[in-house]
Amino acid sequence: MSNLDDLRQTLDDFDDDLPQTRIIDEEPAPERRFLGLKASERAVLAVLLFLASLLLGAGVLIVTGRVVL
Repeated sequence: MSNLDDLRQTLDDFDDDLPQTRIIDEEPAPERRFLGLKASERAVLAVLLFLASLLLGAGVLIVTGRVVL
């Protein structure tokens, strides 16, 4: 049991050697927005752009005859 007590004492001494930390009152960083959109709005925009490119690509494949319906 004395080994644990020695370890506790060593850790207590170690804490005393550390410099005191200061708490700095900083304002939170401003929220960064892309095109003024929230995260959920950007996600919807990304899905819509993906679907538009999917439809456009499928249309091009059909028109060029690479895919036959």
